[in-house]
Amino acid sequence: MIKISVCDDDEGQLTFFKQCFMEYNEKHKEKIEANFYQSVQSLLNEKKFSPDVYFLDIELQDGNGLKLAGKIRTRNSKIPIVFITSHEEFMPEAFHVHAYQYLNEKKNAQAVENVLNQLADYFSEQNQIFSFQTYGEMISLDCRDIICFTSEKRKNIVIAESGEFEYYGKFSDIMDKLPRQNFAELRNNFIIN
Repeated sequence: MIKISVCDDDEGQLTFFKQCFMEYNEKHKEKIEANFYQSVQSLLNEKKFSPDVYFLDIELQDGNGLKLAGKIRTRNSKIPIVFITSHEEFMPEAFHVHAYQYLNEKKNAQAVENVLNQLADYFSEQNQIFSFQTYGEMISLDCRDIICFTSEKRKNIVIAESGEFEYYGKFSDIMDKLPRQNFAELRNNFIIN
């Protein structure tokens, strides 16, 4: 499952992406789950949805997709960002914030499917990102940096190269979010990389 946050102030463009994602889910084994936002603020205020990828319009009514990408990069330097715009002059600036891809705003379903296929390949190769919310902050860790998971009562503990993190959630849901070829559940409440 690839989770995507799409931010575009054009209702028609959002409808187009909803249709593309629905068609993609019907045709492919890898599934897309998406949340849609019409403003920078609504995307930044989201606390419950933890995306693997962002699709950002560059020109938004309440802000700039490039500046929004900069804020996203401060939280997660590796998350793929796909820019949506009809203005190709923004392309060099988009790559300064390490854009994953650049989609022309012209409604081209095949181009969207190609990007989704690339993302599916990327996540299978990259062993994906494990994200969770702790104390009001969204944390995203590269699965290659995670050493193990354990739990105490209802609190999950993630031990990674960058430190130890705690969050509340069902321990049984963790394995569903991890690349199975790299992680093994050794006993109840213990998963190792």
